[in-house]
Amino acid sequence: MRGIIVLSFNFSLGRRHDMFYSNSSNKRGAFTLIELLVVIAIIAILASILFPVFARARENARRTSCMSNLKQIGLGVLQYTQDYDEKFLKQDLTPTTGDWHFGYILQPYLKSQQIFMCPSAAGAETLVTPTDGKDHIWRINSARTGNFVGSYGMNSTVEGLSQSVFTSPSTTVMFFDAAWPQVGAIADAAMFNSSRHFDGYSFCFADGHVKWLIRSRAAVDPNLFYS
Repeated sequence: MRGIIVLSFNFSLGRRHDMFYSNSSNKRGAFTLIELLVVIAIIAILASILFPVFARARENARRTSCMSNLKQIGLGVLQYTQDYDEKFLKQDLTPTTGDWHFGYILQPYLKSQQIFMCPSAAGAETLVTPTDGKDHIWRINSARTGNFVGSYGMNSTVEGLSQSVFTSPSTTVMFFDAAWPQVGAIADAAMFNSSRHFDGYSFCFADGHVKWLIRSRAAVDPNLFYS
C-alpha cells in the first residue's frame, strides 16, 4: 500500500514537472511586443538604405538604354551624311509645314520609332515648342509624316552644315535629352529641365560617340553647341 502511495506521489510530481517545463517552453517561444517592434524597426532601416540603391540601379539601367538609343541615332545620321554630300540633315518645324523632324528623316536608316524615346522621359506630351521650362515628350502628327513621339532633340546650330566645317566633332553635340526636336542651347526651355539622368543629359556627339554630362558642367561648356 505504501509503495502504491509513493508511486502515485512520484507520478503526480512528474506530471507537474512536465507541465511546468511545457508551460515555460510555450512562454519562451512567443514574441513580445518589444521584440516585434525591434524587428519592424530593423526592416524599416534596411528598406530606407536599400530602396535608394535599387532606384539608382534602375536609373543607371535606363541611362544606359538612353545612351544606346542615341548611339543608334548617331549612326543613322552618319549614314545620312554619306548619302547627302556629307551634310547634316535639316529640320523644318515652322508652324506652316511643322512636321519635317529628324525622327521622320532618319526612318529609312533606323526603321524604328521606339529608339527616339528616352526610357526616363516622363513629362506630359506637347504638340508645340514648350516654354514652361518643364520636361516633356514631344508629339508631331501630320498627314505627311504620320504620328510620331520622341524625347530627344537635335542641335539646331549644326543642321544643314557640312561635316568638314567642324574642327572638333568630338566636342560638338548632335542629339541629346530634350523636350522638343530642335534645340539651340542648353538654356532653352525645351532642354534645360530635361536633365533626366541624375541631373544630367545623355549626348551624342558629331563624331558618333555618346557621353553623359551633368547639367552644371554641360551648361557652361562653350564647345557643345556649334557657333
